[in-house]
Amino acid sequence: MCALISACGSNGTTIAHNTDGGTTVTMGDSGNGPAMVAKVAGPGQAVVPGDLPVWAPVYPGATVSQVTDIASHGGEAMPGGRHKQVIFLTSDPIAKVSEFYEQKIAATGVKPMMTSNQPDGSMWAMPAPGGQSDTITVAKSDGQTAIALTYGVKQ
Repeated sequence: MCALISACGSNGTTIAHNTDGGTTVTMGDSGNGPAMVAKVAGPGQAVVPGDLPVWAPVYPGATVSQVTDIASHGGEAMPGGRHKQVIFLTSDPIAKVSEFYEQKIAATGVKPMMTSNQPDGSMWAMPAPGGQSDTITVAKSDGQTAIALTYGVKQ
């Protein structure tokens, strides 16, 4: 499983493999420093962040596969600020995982801006400050069900 961030050696992109086993990806130049810096903690070093949104708890029995901490100066692709992407894996079927999150979201009273429930995956876009929605996606990945949560981090 890899991060949602793609950095294929494009102009201004550096990829550094850290001594702790993680990876740091630096992209572009905003004029005030890097346009984006993403620190990726992969399997074996990723831990569940303590700041998960209330509508997106850890799925019971799921394991954290990857945590990416993203700092962006903003631009067309992503508003400025900090964001996280957390990927959980489970052997449970998509329908069961999707039902779990559908119930958790409904229990919070937060109304999704968009919902898509299909047999091969589900997605919810939740309102968030700053103009970018927070999302949770459930889909198959390498024979498991992957739960990808992307959300803004309050400063």
